Amino acid sequence: MATIEDVARAAGVGLGTASRALNGSPGVAGQTRERVLAAARELGYQRSPIARAFSRQRTNTLEILVPYLTRHFYMEVLRGVEEALADTDYSIVIRSMEHLADRDRAFAACCVRGRADGVLFVSVLPSDEVVERLELGAFPAVVVDGVRPGVSSVAVDHAGGMLAATRHCIELGHRRMALVDHQEDPFVRAVPTERQLGFRRGLAEAGIEVPAAYEQITDYSAEAGALALDQLMALPEPPTAILIGSDVQALGVVHQALLWWPNNPGSMPPGPPPGARVVFRGRRGGGPGGIEPC
Repeated sequence: MATIEDVARAAGVGLGTASRALNGSPGVAGQTRERVLAAARELGYQRSPIARAFSRQRTNTLEILVPYLTRHFYMEVLRGVEEALADTDYSIVIRSMEHLADRDRAFAACCVRGRADGVLFVSVLPSDEVVERLELGAFPAVVVDGVRPGVSSVAVDHAGGMLAATRHCIELGHRRMALVDHQEDPFVRAVPTERQLGFRRGLAEAGIEVPAAYEQITDYSAEAGALALDQLMALPEPPTAILIGSDVQALGVVHQALLWWPNNPGSMPPGPPPGARVVFRGRRGGGPGGIEPC
């Protein structure tokens, strides 16, 4: 396999001149450039992807910081990233996080020129220190499923979605509505969450007040959803509708409800109460796309 030294020798130029000619860099006479390119074609010279990336000061690598890697939502996000990169030379480096210490280590290691060309923060908001590093290094970054001032973001209107769901339940005649939700960033507690804001706005529009215990902010898991339902139904006056911030928690709520209702005939008739509704919306990949207990 021909090397750049072979090309330089055949063209009668120095190694640096051959490199600049092949890179399209300025400072090389037109005739010299053509002579170098002709020699490269004749010898069948092909630059390696690593050398090509190095000359452009690029790594062809994208970093992705993502929590709870094996959960369905995050697998879908990663699949979307892979589809978007399918026709490029880019590969991805995944920094997964299960605990706060994992996040801190990922923040310390990410966003360094020469290691990657850009970074995606999935459901995790970069700290002030990381944002400053991004700005100083002009390092491309996007927050997915979240909003961070100073960083490009792609996010769902969680507040608007929950507001619409709350209005829908009110239209069905419910007045005792509860919310089961989780933090947008699993490592940073934000009070209230965007979905809480939408829920509270919908209640306020209708002049409805509910007990503070009707808002259950739990871990992002089916087990936490099930526990939230137990706590809600143990209240002296349990809610008649439950709005849920995630599919994962909703699965726990629905599963626990199916166990709870037949065992508590004095509190609620067997099966869902009048007006209760559960809607499953399918999503590509076979996972549940949405559950709306209302």
